[in-house]
Order: sequence, then structure tokens, then C-alpha cells
Amino acid sequence: MQRQNQTHFISKLLLPKTHTQKLSTIAILLSNIAILPHIAYANCPTPIAGSAVVQSGGICNYTGDNFKDKNRDNAVIDISKGGTATFTAPHVDLHKIRYGTSDGTYAAIFLRPEQDLTNTAIFEGDVTVHKATSSRYPRDIIIGGGNHLHIKGNLNISHAESVNGGSLFALNGDGDWGNARTDTSMIIEGNVIADTAGASFIRMGNGKYVFNKNVSLNSTGGTIKVFENTSGQLLFQGKTTIMNDKTFLYIPPTATPTIIFNQFTITNPNDNEIFTLGNGKTTMNGNSIFNTPNADAIRLYSDATFENNGQLSVTSKDGITIHAIPEENRTAVFNNLSQGNINTNKQIIVNDGAGKLVINNQGNLSSTAALFQNTQNGHIDVTNSNILTGFLVSSNTDTLNLMNTGSWYNTANSRLDNLVNTGTITFISPSNDQPLILTADNYSGGGTLIINSHWDDLGNTLNGISKTDVLKIKTIDGNAITTIKIHGNKIGNITAKNQQQFSTNVIEVENDHSGNLFIGTAETYGPYEAQLKRDGNNYHWTLQSLPNIEIINQPVVGYIQQPFVNRQMIYSQLGKLHERIGEQPHLLFDKNDINKRIWTRVRYGYDMFQGKKRFATKTQSGFIQFGQDLIFKLSEDKTRQYTGITLTYGWAKNSFFDKYRTKNAIVTSNKFTGSARTDMFSLGSYHTYYSSTGLYIDTVGQISWLQNRYRSQNTQTKQNGYAFGASIEIGKPFPLLNPNIAIEPQAQISYQSVWLKSFNDGIKAIQKNHQDSWVARIGTRVTWNNNKQNHEPVFYISANLLKMLKGEKSQIKIDNQIASEHFSDLAAEFGLGGQLPLTKNLTLHANVHYVLGIQDRNQVYRNSTLSRESYNGYLGIRYTW
Repeated sequence: MQRQNQTHFISKLLLPKTHTQKLSTIAILLSNIAILPHIAYANCPTPIAGSAVVQSGGICNYTGDNFKDKNRDNAVIDISKGGTATFTAPHVDLHKIRYGTSDGTYAAIFLRPEQDLTNTAIFEGDVTVHKATSSRYPRDIIIGGGNHLHIKGNLNISHAESVNGGSLFALNGDGDWGNARTDTSMIIEGNVIADTAGASFIRMGNGKYVFNKNVSLNSTGGTIKVFENTSGQLLFQGKTTIMNDKTFLYIPPTATPTIIFNQFTITNPNDNEIFTLGNGKTTMNGNSIFNTPNADAIRLYSDATFENNGQLSVTSKDGITIHAIPEENRTAVFNNLSQGNINTNKQIIVNDGAGKLVINNQGNLSSTAALFQNTQNGHIDVTNSNILTGFLVSSNTDTLNLMNTGSWYNTANSRLDNLVNTGTITFISPSNDQPLILTADNYSGGGTLIINSHWDDLGNTLNGISKTDVLKIKTIDGNAITTIKIHGNKIGNITAKNQQQFSTNVIEVENDHSGNLFIGTAETYGPYEAQLKRDGNNYHWTLQSLPNIEIINQPVVGYIQQPFVNRQMIYSQLGKLHERIGEQPHLLFDKNDINKRIWTRVRYGYDMFQGKKRFATKTQSGFIQFGQDLIFKLSEDKTRQYTGITLTYGWAKNSFFDKYRTKNAIVTSNKFTGSARTDMFSLGSYHTYYSSTGLYIDTVGQISWLQNRYRSQNTQTKQNGYAFGASIEIGKPFPLLNPNIAIEPQAQISYQSVWLKSFNDGIKAIQKNHQDSWVARIGTRVTWNNNKQNHEPVFYISANLLKMLKGEKSQIKIDNQIASEHFSDLAAEFGLGGQLPLTKNLTLHANVHYVLGIQDRNQVYRNSTLSRESYNGYLGIRYTW
């Protein structure tokens, strides 16, 4: 019984009836349930071994493994009328031995086309289609419109025929076995090995056809032909290896198929191109090798899209990978996807037509020749979002545009009609003596240019000698800024000469534009920096922002001032006697049983220095210091001597400023250039002598290990060093009118020495550095104590004059050039402090100071012109026993 009769039978059973008729229908249905499983198989043929299978409708299983077209001039497996045939043998052999009655129906497997039904053939194992010896065998596998073939194993197919139009696979193609149905399908799960002596490989219409594993074809002929006005899918998901002598893939202009290859290799010794792509989308995944030494490899016509998503290697007659031939007012498209990679010594693609070629690169395209080129009066639009390596040249009669959001490595002189660069263009010159020129009629920026630029001294000439790659533009579109960088970031050994200096032009613009649309910096010899400066419509390098004002590299501003900051840290740690341990013992106690002391103190300070020339620093610093007396001596004349050690951890956070900080060769209002942090660990000792009259002599010394960590722009680096400091202080209190009030003149001289190691921040090499300083202090302190016999609090005010005898200069050496700043050497200090006894043996002391520079005013970054202004405070605690 055919499927139509089965459907009619069941529908009659389910038609609405009277109650009596329903009961009768149920009885009939129950009586037939037992035979329903056999209805589908009622008309299944029972083939004789070695004969053909002709099935009309039904669902049939076949256990045989050898079928032939004996006694018939048609297909070996012939399924029609919605039939489903399943072949369960692990290996099925199909033999065509007869001549056949027509070109279009004689096949090994024939699933006849249907308008509403679906014929299905399923092979559970491998299939072999054997080569026949007769002279006409037009088809091997025919899948008519709307049908489905599923081979779960491998397929081995051989074909010998001398009639034009034959093929190994006819997939919903032309003639009586094709139609417009798009649900036609084939899947071959295993490997396919095929050969043909003249027939096509595949003739394809609508539907989806999948080769799941490897395909190997050795053929004379062996073409994939897509029929007009169809839009099928052909997927090669394994490795495909082809040897043939004809065009392998032909897509006509009216077809829109999707064809995907994976790991594709083809060799064709004849003079036929391998791919003729007239429309649709063809994609190459994985490594693809085209070997056709006597013809073009790929021809891309109007409306066609070709995609590469792997390594594509081509050996062709002219070495060109792709020939595009779009007609006028038509477009062909080449997409190099994210895994796509083409590396060649010829053009990757040429436009041989008068139409438009669109190239989208998301992968890597590289050529030692022109990357893309028009051979006629065509039009090429390139969008690059990854890597291009090579040059681009347009003429006066064609159009070549580039939108670059990725990286283009330009290897020779290039010319473009329109260039949009929001990515990076890097000039790769074959020789430093041959600068490159990139010309664009219209330019839109926002990205980066990395160029070769060299600028060196030449005798006594002001501007030296310079060579540079050049960007030449007619018109700039928009106002996006392009950043110019140079290879290695160092431009040469040009030195600043206290006059305006200029290199040759880096950017040349023919038409007017507004603003500085090209900016850049380049490192030079010594502490200086070259910056790109606009001059008219052109841009060139300069070393000066103003006459006689050199442009200093921003990180260097911090390097210059940091030794001075380190010395200030040592000075504050040495400190003064009363800041360290508080008041003299006899001011609180008359007893002689005070033998030793242990103490600690903390400091926080905020210091601002503005140099005499152009640099300034702002510092937040502090430390915590521990000390203990190790030796105590009390003489008969009541003199006391204390000897002890100190341990200190200090830190500083520094911000640096340049009065002439420059951007785009113009002095800016933002003076900040960078920052640094210092960590310092110190070990010291002290010896203090107190006479019975209150005279004291205090000596202190310490050694320190330190690390400076710098941060400026995109530069981060660190520098290690060590330091030494020493101080001697003398003072004596004298009572005033009131015995509770005393005045104490003081004098102190201290020495600081810093050794900093050399370092390289990746741009500048800073040589090792040793700097020292001497600071003298004279001043007085006025104290008040209510009753020194009764452990009362002590308060005081102080005033000092600070004189830097040596060390007001802070400097570094770069490339044997010295860069320095001078700071004011004279300041006044005012203080307020006191001491509070907490118990008989425990006291708390604190003080605050304000320091004011009193000469060498300069305004670098503040509203004030003071050379120095500092605020600092100390808090300490002391235990005696």
C-alpha cells in the first residue's frame, strides 16, 4: 500500500460519525492495530542479490550489501513516491553495468524529484560506487528536489563517461530531476574518495549538502557547477584535496549559493582558472593551497563575495592571488576574516574591471608588491581593521580608498585618493637614506603615524641635517588629531642651541585647515625633547617652545629635582634636639636618678619649592623614628651625657612642575610633569652633652638606603641609592626677667650626602649621581615653664634663619649633558611647641613649624612667587628611668 492510501485509510477511520458508527469504528481500529506496523512495509521489494532496488513509497530496510542494475536501464537504487530506504549493511557495493536509456536518469542512487513528498535513502555504513565499463554513465548520485540522502560511513565513488554533462553528484540540479524546493539535503559523515574521467564533480541547485569529513578527488573534468537562479549551500567541513584539469568551481551570475571549504588543496596543470565566482558567497577556512601555474587562480565577478579565513597560498600564471572583474556600477567583495592570512610577493588582488571592488581585512594581508591595484579605471574601497603590510598606489584615472582602523605597514611610496586613519600607519623604509612619501588627496585623522625621522647636528649649523618620511595631503576632512611617533622614539643627536631650530617638513598640507591636527614628540640627545610644531599649513620638529626656551622631556623634570628632595628628607630626619627628645632633663627634674631614655616621634610635612629657573616640586613627606639611650654618664659636676641609636622609616610623595611645560610646541597652563615616591630606611646614632648650666651639644649621624619610584606620562621606573647625614647643634638657655621664662640661642650645621644609581626609563639613560649639601641654622627659642620643680608643662616659640651653604643646585647627567635647577638658599623658620608630662617618667612633646623662602622669587605653578613654603609638625613621646 502506498503512503497516499495509508493516509486515506487512517483518515476514513477518524471521520466524525454517529454514536453507533463511532463504536463500530473503534472496534475496526482495535482489530487493525496489530497490523498497522506492517502497513508501511507492505510494498517493500525483496531484491535478489546483485539486482537493483526499486522502491515506490513505503519505509523499507535492506540488509543486502551488493546491488546492480541488472535487467533494467535505470538507477541501481531508485526511490520514489515518498519512500524511505535504509541500508543496514556495514558496507554496500553499487554496480552500474548497463548503458542506460537517457543522460539524466541513469545513476547508482536516484532519489526522484517530488513536489510534495520526500524520498530518503540512509546508508548505515560505507558505500562504494564502482566504475562501469560501458561508454555512457551520466550520473552517479542524483538527489531530486525535496529529497534526502544520508551516508553515515565513507563513500568511494568512481566514474567513467564520455557524454558531456555527466556528474558524480546531481544535487537538485537541472532537467527532470530538479525543482525549486530548498529542503533538499545530503550529508556524508565519513570520508569521500572520488575519481572521474571527464564528468563534473557536483552539479548543484537549491538545498543543503554537507561533506562532513575529508574529500579527495582525482579527475579529468571534476567541476562544481551551480545552476542559475538557485541558492543552495555546499559545505566541505573536512580537508578537501583536488586534482583536476578544468575550472573547479563555477557560479553563474544569477545564482546565490553559499559554499564553504575547509583545508582546501587543489592542483590544476591546465589553463583554466580554478574558481569562477559570478555571485554568491564562497568561504575558505583553514589552510588553502591553489596550484595552477598556467592560469588565474580565482576570478571574482560582479556581485560575488569571496572570503578567506585561513592561510591562503596561490601559485598562478601571474602570481596574483585574486583577479576581480566587476562590471561598471557593480560590486565584487573580498573579505579576509580574522584568521585570514595571505603573504605573497605579488599583488594580492587586482581590479581588472570598471566597477567597484570592496576589500574588508580583519586578518593579515602582506605583499612585497602593491597590495591592491586597479588595472583599468576601476574603484577599490579598502577597510582594514587588523594588519596590512605593503604599499598602495592609485593613478589619476582610478580610485583607491583606505579606511584604516587597524595597522598598515607601508613599505614604499604610496598614493591614495581618500585616507581615513583612526588606527596606526607605520612607515617601513627599506633604507634610512630613502624616506617614504605617503600622498592622499583627502585625509581624515584620529589615529597614529609611526615614521622614520632622523635629525642630527651638522657642524655649526643651527638646524643640522634631517631626513624624514612625509605625509602629503591636499585636503583635511574634519578636525580629528593624528599623533606622530618615530621608530625607536629617538630622533638623533641634535642638540639645543638656545635659538629656534626646525627640521624638514614631516606633514605637508596643500589647503588651509584649522587647529593643530598633527601632534608628536621625539626624544633627542640629552634631557631635551623634539615636538611637532605647525608652521603655516605644514608641520616639522622643533626643540624650542619659545626663543631660548628648550623643551624638556617631562619625566626628566622629576629626575632633576629628586636628589634635592632626598637631601631634604635627610635634613628633616636629623632634626633638632628638642624635636627629637623634648626638653632637657633638669628642666623637669632636680633628681639625679634619671639614667636612660627611650623615645619615638612622627613627622608629617608639606613642602613647596619653586626653583630659580623653571622647575618646582610639591612634597608630602613624613617619617617615624625610634631611639634609645645605650650609654648614660653623670659626672660629679652634674653634667650628663647620653649616647644612643635611632631607627627611622621615611617616605615622600612628590609632584613635579615645569614653568615651560610644552605641548605641541606651545607652553601650556598645566605645569604638572610627573610624580615620584620615595621610601627611605635609616640607621643612626647620637651623642648629647648637657652641662649643669643648661648648655648642650648634640651630635647626630645616620646612614640611609632609599628607593625612588617615578611616574610620568606612560613612563614608570625606579632608582635605588643610599645616603649619609650628620649634624652638630649647640644651645644654652638663659633666664629672662621671670625665672619661668628663658631664652635659648641655638646654632646648628648639618651635612647631607646622596648617592643615586644610574637607570634607564626606556627613553633616557640617567647616569649615576652624587650630590651633597651643607645647611647652617642660627636662631633662638623662648620657653615658658610654670614651675620646673613640679612637673609642669613647657611651652616655647622659636625663630631660625636657614642658610644652604652648599647644595642649592640639583642636577643630573644625560648623554653627558647636565640638566639642573637652582633653589633658594635662604629661608626663615618659625615654630611653636611644648611638652606635657603624663606621669613622673612619661612625657609627650609636639611642635609645628612654618618655613618661608625669603629670596629668589619665581612663579612656576602656584599663584605665589615664594621660592619655598613649608608646613610640618612633630609628635613625640619619651620614657625615662
